[in-house]
Amino acid sequence: MIARGLMHLHTRASKDAELTFEEYVAFARREGLAFLLFAEHRHRMTGEEVRETAAHCDALSTGDLLLVPGQEQQTDAPGKLHVLALGVREPLAVTDPVGAVREIRERGGLAVFAHPARYDRDRYEAILAEVDGIEGWNMRYDGRVGVRESNRALLAERPSVLALAGVDAHRREDLEDSRAPRLVVELDRLDEPSLLAALRAGAFRVECAGETLELRRRAAAFRRWHAGAMRLAFRGLRGIHRRLARLGIRLPERWVRAIRRRF
Repeated sequence: MIARGLMHLHTRASKDAELTFEEYVAFARREGLAFLLFAEHRHRMTGEEVRETAAHCDALSTGDLLLVPGQEQQTDAPGKLHVLALGVREPLAVTDPVGAVREIRERGGLAVFAHPARYDRDRYEAILAEVDGIEGWNMRYDGRVGVRESNRALLAERPSVLALAGVDAHRREDLEDSRAPRLVVELDRLDEPSLLAALRAGAFRVECAGETLELRRRAAAFRRWHAGAMRLAFRGLRGIHRRLARLGIRLPERWVRAIRRRF
């Protein structure tokens, strides 16, 4: 069977997101999705809360919709890297970067290095040989204009590492964005072990607006120019927003959200 789903999702359990599990379920059913991969912020949750979110995922999963619990582990300074622990149900304890990745894999989870564009290369070099996958496109940090060329180059260097894409959803409009990347997986059956095994084996593709997206291949010149121009414009607008905030001037939230939807 061919199953479509979303990766890197946050609920109110993450303490900085507005969505509930029930809202995700309703959205998935409207969109015909078969699975949802969550990654709640581990550093903002107690161990009991981690277990509760896993139980909530199990309670809402059905024969045609699978909710997979997971955590987003923040590692120690100075790097403070974020690694997704997809399918890990028990609270992660290790915060050393390499150790955290190894703990995820020992617990049977899929270890994915999240939003690499957020960090300098020297901060994460050590974990590249350890992770199962790299989030080549993260809509929250890379924007909706497409994959960063630096991420494509990073993935091209490591053809054996999985090239994944995540929504990093925190708000309702993150889900409703037409360009939100879908993972399309070939499965024999819809359950958590089968889904994680298929992802680990690379039996998937990434779709954006109904088209297959190649995360390792360099984009056409016009697309690179357009993406660069859009990101430059967004950085300028974000800079203006921050300067106004320091002066005590708050833009209407609907304006801020409109800008985020555009970029």
